[in-house]
Amino acid sequence: MTAGRRRSTLGVIALFVLAACSNGGGGGTAEPTTAPGAATSSSGASPSTTAAGDGSSPTSAPPAASATIVLGFESIGVARFGEPRADVLARVSAVLGAPELEGPGCELAGPAATIIRWPQLTLELTDGVLDGYSARPPSTLETEAGIGLGDSVADLRAAYGPDVVIPGLPPEFDENTFAITSAASGSEILGGLSSTDDDGVIQSFFTSVCE
Repeated sequence: MTAGRRRSTLGVIALFVLAACSNGGGGGTAEPTTAPGAATSSSGASPSTTAAGDGSSPTSAPPAASATIVLGFESIGVARFGEPRADVLARVSAVLGAPELEGPGCELAGPAATIIRWPQLTLELTDGVLDGYSARPPSTLETEAGIGLGDSVADLRAAYGPDVVIPGLPPEFDENTFAITSAASGSEILGGLSSTDDDGVIQSFFTSVCE
């Protein structure tokens, strides 16, 4: 979360040098070559790298969005937190169809917070960028570990082990909650339960307590 939550040129030069060497250093200008089947951007750079502005080695680009919606720690599969509304809306709509509702978000988050809702998913945006989500019945969406609504507390613990905590929220909130924490980033996926017993079931997923 952002406000409410926490949001080749070198390759071308190298190819010119190699091409020049292979031509015996002739005076003609060598054309950059590309391996068969390799995709390049309009600048000649591989799409998997981004040239650093300070002249240092290229750095890896962010992971490409998947073609499916997944309830992730910092993404929904087709889009990552921090991406602009227009891009997010287009990608999600390509999977779920047109949204059923767009409007203001959580009042506590102020006027900058808005939501876009489908039956399967509600997106939360702050200042026009993706900031979080929630999923409630009749959603059939799942986490990367394959956990979805209706799965049991036992399933949740088996999938996430020590990364899941029950209750997942402070005492002033409902105790029938859980929190899954990413070991890599510290980000959380929260949710509601019918009970904290092993046979209790997941009733919701959300990334912010202000919805």
